[in-house]
Amino acid sequence: MLFALLLTFLAGIATVVGGVIATHRKMLHPAVLAVALGFAAGAMLYVSFTDILGKSFDAFSELHDATGAYALMAASFFVGIGVVALIDRLIPSDINPNDQEGKPLKRNLVKRKLMHSGVLIGVALCLHNFPEGFLVFMSAYQDAAAGVAIAVALAIHNIPEGIAVGAPIYAATKNRAKTIGITALTGVAEPIGAIIGFLLLRDVLSGATLGWVFGIVAGMMVFICVDELLPAAKRFETNQRQTTYGFIAGMAVIAFSIALLQ
Repeated sequence: MLFALLLTFLAGIATVVGGVIATHRKMLHPAVLAVALGFAAGAMLYVSFTDILGKSFDAFSELHDATGAYALMAASFFVGIGVVALIDRLIPSDINPNDQEGKPLKRNLVKRKLMHSGVLIGVALCLHNFPEGFLVFMSAYQDAAAGVAIAVALAIHNIPEGIAVGAPIYAATKNRAKTIGITALTGVAEPIGAIIGFLLLRDVLSGATLGWVFGIVAGMMVFICVDELLPAAKRFETNQRQTTYGFIAGMAVIAFSIALLQ
């Protein structure tokens, strides 16, 4: 359990890296972010379809025949997609982190408005990170190899989200410590989400419950990849192949790492 919680914390706190980059804008290169986000998407999709969904099917198979197990696996997968889609719909577009990634900062905004924007994005990101923390924790709790792969992918994903929070705050305050501190707070939402989710479910972690958890986690991850990571990577691209190469590299590296950790 401690290992799973540590992984979740490290994945979440990667927003601080984004905060540091936001205070040193010369360090920010769009091509690097495009490749990194493509890598994260490839890693998460590969883990979802080759590992997490398989665990969901195996858990349901303890209680149902192959047809029933597959149907429940598919249902849980789309429930996971629906959960994240609903959360995403409830966050207004102008403060939604994945609608802001890759967009240049409007330089003509006054400092007060910039600070307000950064704080609102930070609040939205906290809400956004709750389910992500749960999926890292539950994956690592059941399978260390899958947990590491997911944590690495989400940590990469959280860097530009940290930039989305930190850039307007730093532009408004020019205070490096405050900027990094606020981005750290947004990242802490992931381990908090993990703990709350685990406390709610720990007494009912039967085979069927695990089947639903794994299926939902896979659906959440796929939605995050398709709705957030890949579009953000495309917005950062300076060459149309950067996201594709990053995506393929992410799948290859995670496939190799899971094989080694089996």
